[in-house]
Amino acid sequence: MNKLSQIRILIILMISTSIIGCLIIMNTPNEENVDMISLNEMVKTVAKEWSQLEHLDKQNFQYEYVIFDTQNRLIYQSKNMSIDSIEEAIKQGQSTISIIDKDIFLGTLVALTRAENSFKIMQWKVMQIVISIGIVQVLLLYLYTFELYHKILRPFEKLKNFTHEVAKGNLDLPLEMDKGHAFGAFSESFDLMREELKIAKKKEYEANQSKKELIASLSHDIKTPITGIKLMSELVELQVNEPQLKEKIHSIYSKAEHINELVTDLFESTLEELGELKVQLQDEYASVLEKMFKAVDYKGVIHQEKVPECMIYMDTMRIEQVINNIISNSYKYADTLIEVSYACKVGYLQVEIKDYGPGVSPEEIPLLFNKFYRGKGEWVKNQIGAGLGLYTSKKLMEKMEGEISCNNVEDGFVIKLLIPLSCAALVSN
Repeated sequence: MNKLSQIRILIILMISTSIIGCLIIMNTPNEENVDMISLNEMVKTVAKEWSQLEHLDKQNFQYEYVIFDTQNRLIYQSKNMSIDSIEEAIKQGQSTISIIDKDIFLGTLVALTRAENSFKIMQWKVMQIVISIGIVQVLLLYLYTFELYHKILRPFEKLKNFTHEVAKGNLDLPLEMDKGHAFGAFSESFDLMREELKIAKKKEYEANQSKKELIASLSHDIKTPITGIKLMSELVELQVNEPQLKEKIHSIYSKAEHINELVTDLFESTLEELGELKVQLQDEYASVLEKMFKAVDYKGVIHQEKVPECMIYMDTMRIEQVINNIISNSYKYADTLIEVSYACKVGYLQVEIKDYGPGVSPEEIPLLFNKFYRGKGEWVKNQIGAGLGLYTSKKLMEKMEGEISCNNVEDGFVIKLLIPLSCAALVSN
């Protein structure tokens, strides 16, 4: 027998009990206690006033009454009496008392002791019935509310919280199984849905990771033949003297370089999404930065100040990657002289890279390090790019506990790098 059937039986029993209780109350005889002292006082007063019964109107007796003479004739009655004979009074069970004065029988007093409060008694019975039914209804309402909360409201609240967690992507929280409530039939189905969603989400994640790994692998593999094309075109360009042919070979080199930049952006973006833009920090001499700038000075336009003699804490390969991105952008968008200056700050080596290009609008400066963002100027629209160079550089600098920023100056554009000084350098200072 389930709980719902039990509650139905309980409700039927309570209703039946209430009906039986009401019937018992309605059929219970109402015994009244007759106040004999008051009756005796009434008889004495009537005997005293027998010759002038109209004086009885001023009396305030407890009971309504009727007076009969020795011939059983009605000679006086109170206002609310309607008994016409002693026989009728006896049939109704009223109190009958003989009126005697000095051993002389004067008549009979009939007092309303059985039926005078019948209306009040009926009111009391009705009140008892109403109270009993009210108590039963309150109990039934409590049981219904209790059952409603435990069978519907509470399970619904749990189901609502469960769906909310699923909507947020929390698929590890199982739904409590309980088939004893209104939603019990759905609990298992909802939890199976959660399990299926969890499996599907895991498969989707693994598929995306596999795609990203494939893109990263292909990007890396493509860079190798591109490097070979660049080297071969440089070698052929050195050996050719004809201007037109030399220009075409240089065009091959430029296109290969452009493809190399796009593949690099794609490779770095994929690695960043895979969480593989890792850094290995170690102490290095600051002079290594000078070699990095010389390595990317393809056009011979980079002028450097002397690098301070200090130790810096960085990932050499990642710093080189950052410098390559910055210089590549300068070549692409400014194509001017590039000046590199150094300065020791508190805890950092500051590297300023300045070109004399048009710069960017002030409102665009905070956006330059956003992923896939490219400037809006005409000089940007004429160049091909993915908007990943500065974004990747910022991510790398943050992982190396450094900073990168940019701003317009009066005659150009400046990018600043803050590379942490090594602990050894800080201690010595």
